[in-house]
Amino acid sequence: MFALRSNILKSATVAWIAIISFALAGCSEGSSVLADGSEAAKQQEKLVPEPDYWPTEAWRTAKPDERGMDGKKLTKILDGLPLKPIRSMVVVKDGYIVGEYYKEGNPEKEYEINSVTKSITSALVGIAIEEGKIGDIDDPVLNYFPKLAAEETDADKKSITIAHLLSMTSGLDWPEWTEWNYFVEPMLNSKDWPAFVLQRSMERKPGDAFNYNTGGSQVLATILKTTTGLSEYEYAKNKLFEPIGITRDLFWYGSPDGSNTGGFGLKMSSRDQARFGFLYLHGGKWEDKQIVPADWVTGSTSVHADGVSLFGEYGYHWWVGSLAGERLYDAMGYGGQYIYVVPRRNLVVVFSSDSPEDSTLPQPIMREIIQAVKG
Repeated sequence: MFALRSNILKSATVAWIAIISFALAGCSEGSSVLADGSEAAKQQEKLVPEPDYWPTEAWRTAKPDERGMDGKKLTKILDGLPLKPIRSMVVVKDGYIVGEYYKEGNPEKEYEINSVTKSITSALVGIAIEEGKIGDIDDPVLNYFPKLAAEETDADKKSITIAHLLSMTSGLDWPEWTEWNYFVEPMLNSKDWPAFVLQRSMERKPGDAFNYNTGGSQVLATILKTTTGLSEYEYAKNKLFEPIGITRDLFWYGSPDGSNTGGFGLKMSSRDQARFGFLYLHGGKWEDKQIVPADWVTGSTSVHADGVSLFGEYGYHWWVGSLAGERLYDAMGYGGQYIYVVPRRNLVVVFSSDSPEDSTLPQPIMREIIQAVKG
């Protein structure tokens, strides 16, 4: 257990600096959260055309100028990456890889995606609700933990819902970004991770305020295991990964209750991460099958929490905002891991980075990529 903790501490959360820079990037351009994020998401998703193929077996490539991007600008961006701690970058425009970079030269290499894992957990919750495994997003969380529920007397805690966990608004006292120094070691040191989370005292009423909580993601992982009878990874393989062409065995840290680390700990190749982003770009549809419910994709990538004041907005385990004048949403992880989705530009961009002191490193590069789209 000690070895596990020492390996995953830095994977447990998104660094505070990432949130600050995300906000500053948006504020510097005068951008702000859309007042009606859900409706805006629906409108923008209508602009994404049906792809002319699905990258289930393999991605196709194209020259940037063939897909409406400035090839010279993109080449300049790629040429600058060896000077930065960027380990990989994949740019998918209109369903084609128009540029990619691998510091180690291996497109199949898998990277720790850290808190990007949370967005995958969110997708699995949506699938489980659609299947009737989980009742509803507004279900009280303690319904899934009857022993804890029987012992609980706090009415506010009893009112915490699955939606509150997904939007990081549970109200639980969770000092992940303060006294715990951006890690979740106290949870990792406990024998029962979800019990540790749910037995924390209440700091606010559920829904009142955003407070980044990787423990909530872990509770969701346990709920998935309880309701599906499978670990999160097994459920993901069956319902998410294999249907979109991610067929290799992936590494994902386990948890004491036989599930997986719901908020961190998964390793994926950049091309496979791009498949996940491409799935969301197309409203959860892949080929002729709806993998993630369309309304779940729209709802998850709409704003449900203010985040930290002035530092960004949050959906259901997705970050939501704008960059270079474009609405986008992204899965983001410590050290510069990102899956960006820009619906109006039919664009998915993946970064894997080794940047522990600046998780925001890919953001100015992403701005340049958006600006390289013609028109």
